[in-house]
Amino acid sequence: MIPLFVYFTAADLQQEVENLALRLFYVNNAKEDVRSDINVMKRAAERADAEVSAAESQKQKQVPYICCWLTHINDVTMP
Repeated sequence: MIPLFVYFTAADLQQEVENLALRLFYVNNAKEDVRSDINVMKRAAERADAEVSAAESQKQKQVPYICCWLTHINDVTMP
């Protein structure tokens, strides 16, 4: 038969409280680590987006020069 009540001593309860407090401490530290990692990844993604935008802008600035050079090359090479 399963007993309905389990009696704990004060020392048992104190140990359980200490174990739970330690586990809470570890979980809070892990949460802060994950939050920090997420912030780092957000900043890296923003930086990457900015670099892509800058590269696309630079590419668009070069397109007219390339077209001009291609026209010039075609004019020179085509009799």
